Amino acid sequence: MSSKQFAAMGQLMSEELAQHTQKEEFFSELFGFLTGSGSFDNSVSELAECFTRYSLSKPLYKSTLKRFLPFLIDCVKNALSLTQLRSMLEEAGFVEEIITTIISNYSKQFMQLNKQVLDSILTFNKLVDVEWVFGTTVHSKNVKKAMEIFVEMSLLIDCDPYGIGDEKRYNFQLNLTEFTNFLNTLESMKAKMIGN
Repeated sequence: MSSKQFAAMGQLMSEELAQHTQKEEFFSELFGFLTGSGSFDNSVSELAECFTRYSLSKPLYKSTLKRFLPFLIDCVKNALSLTQLRSMLEEAGFVEEIITTIISNYSKQFMQLNKQVLDSILTFNKLVDVEWVFGTTVHSKNVKKAMEIFVEMSLLIDCDPYGIGDEKRYNFQLNLTEFTNFLNTLESMKAKMIGN
């Protein structure tokens, strides 16, 4: 996230929440969203209901989902101290009341957030698409490599834990034996998923 986007998020959050009478309750629920153990679909709908219940805007909801929650996760992944977090929030233009509330919740929920982040790191990303193309090495300085069959692989992975559509394409090359092992692994995973 660029510093400009972060500053815009800080301004929007400060404008809507600085004078809000229930900001402590809102942030408590927001951090609860991060530490919750329910399904993602239920959590997102609960978060949307939370914003409606506190009469907060749709732009703030989108900014929170796309920027603020990933920012908090990055803070936990990098084990930011409360001082470092405060400094980042101040630089982004968050007002003191909001900073204090965020710091308080971050401090209280850090261990649970840390566990949640570790769990999400250990969770597999969603494989969206697999493509491959066979090829033959026509020319090589190494004579043994000439006329060797290879496979150009392309994997499309959904890397976004929040379902916003952060897809990344990974391209790599395998020799025929590696490709066969890769296909066997995919078939084995498919069999396990169907069997469950």
